[in-house]
Amino acid sequence: MTKLEQFKIFLGDTIMLYQVIENDMRIIKAQMKAGDPKVNLEEDREKYKGLGQIIYALEELDKSSNPRFFADDFYKNLKRISHFRNYYCHECAIEFVYESKFPNPKFEEVFNKLKSDHEELYNMFNGLEVVKQKVLNMYRREN
Repeated sequence: MTKLEQFKIFLGDTIMLYQVIENDMRIIKAQMKAGDPKVNLEEDREKYKGLGQIIYALEELDKSSNPRFFADDFYKNLKRISHFRNYYCHECAIEFVYESKFPNPKFEEVFNKLKSDHEELYNMFNGLEVVKQKVLNMYRREN
């Protein structure tokens, strides 16, 4: 497998992780909020259009709950890495694809950043999955 093929796999998986993390945060918030979780989820999908918005909304709700589910550092790291989502969706390939020589130093730089961010995002995803299960069990509601 070439390094460019590896890049494409990491890129696709990274974008998928962003989508799942955003959706899981919506599920957690909808479950924690009073009322019907299905209705809450639909309302939040209309109200919060991006990952950054749902991070702030969940953080606000989480800080007012007892117990809290996420540490301040989790939100800080998630906010930091969420800024790279648009970069990976819209810009990262442009940084190296028009270079006359391939592979090139810019590709190596982007590839290494992608691998590092992918690993961090994957770790956040795993932590989020654990918390999501706790929230679903704790706030289990019969509809």
